[in-house]
Amino acid sequence: RLETLLKSEVSNANFNMLKVEKQLFISRSKLQRRIKKTTGLTPNKYFREIRLQVARELLESGKIETISEVAAAVGFDTPHYFSTIYEKRFGKRPVEVL
Repeated sequence: RLETLLKSEVSNANFNMLKVEKQLFISRSKLQRRIKKTTGLTPNKYFREIRLQVARELLESGKIETISEVAAAVGFDTPHYFSTIYEKRFGKRPVEVL
């Protein structure tokens, strides 16, 4: 349920873990423990990973033509920050994938 929820909100830059807690009716500490146990990541890092995976799919599919559009589609406010995070995660700049 969590992954489905996060993927449905991937373009919403204002979506945060507080909203996840409310929608899943779970406490912050329980959510953190479950995500950490399952993925080894904190909730925010897990959500960032979901966003980056969706961005990678969009870039590789060629459905979106600019980095700005990809960044916006996955909820990053600035293309520069998105490019930096993407390169750290995948070892390539997003422009290299386009």
